[in-house]
Amino acid sequence: MRKLTVVFFVVFLSVTARAQSYATFGAGFDISSTLGYTDLVKQNPGYSYAAHVSYNYSAFVPISLELQRGKLSGGGDTFTLDKNLRKYENNYTALFLRVEIQLGELLDKDNTVNDLLKNWFAGFGAGGVFSQVKTNRIKPDGSHYRFPGSDQSREFIASARAGYALKFNNMFGEPTYVVSICYVHNFDIGDGLDGYNDPPSKFKNRDTDHYRQLLIGITYNFGPIQTYYRQRTYR
Repeated sequence: MRKLTVVFFVVFLSVTARAQSYATFGAGFDISSTLGYTDLVKQNPGYSYAAHVSYNYSAFVPISLELQRGKLSGGGDTFTLDKNLRKYENNYTALFLRVEIQLGELLDKDNTVNDLLKNWFAGFGAGGVFSQVKTNRIKPDGSHYRFPGSDQSREFIASARAGYALKFNNMFGEPTYVVSICYVHNFDIGDGLDGYNDPPSKFKNRDTDHYRQLLIGITYNFGPIQTYYRQRTYR
């Protein structure tokens, strides 16, 4: 009987369920620098700002709905900036549904290294982007050629992100504020971010439209407190 008790005690110490409390919901905002990758070679730095609400599926998996506004631009009015004098300025609005998975959801051992790694995350999202673009439409060579495309478009957009979540806990060890620093890349499926849709046979298209963000954001967690259990091995 004593041997069975010792075995049970050793097993209990090596594998046990660790509890962590977290709030169910979150809300916050973020800002970022943007840069487009479109048909035009020259691209200018821009910006974006966004608000989001989140449902925390677990302590390490937030699911968020994000409304984003931003600016992308490129080209110019000189032949140095664009040999065809094309230029665009896009003041866009985008709506994303996204999910992030932090490494803490996958790591099953508690140690110093894992504690440093657990707040790194990767995520993906999908939604729509509404582009409102100002462009140069007429080719300035006397040919009266009009660059095809649309100054307004509604298109599907997908995104991928990776970064780190810096968490600030309250007195109960629950993460109340989360500061996220991450890289985001967004892919416009419809190729309408710059307003141009020139045939490649006439004008070389540098990129299928997409843009990147260097982002910092803050989230405030609130609502009913949940308890997260995960089997962890202590070594």
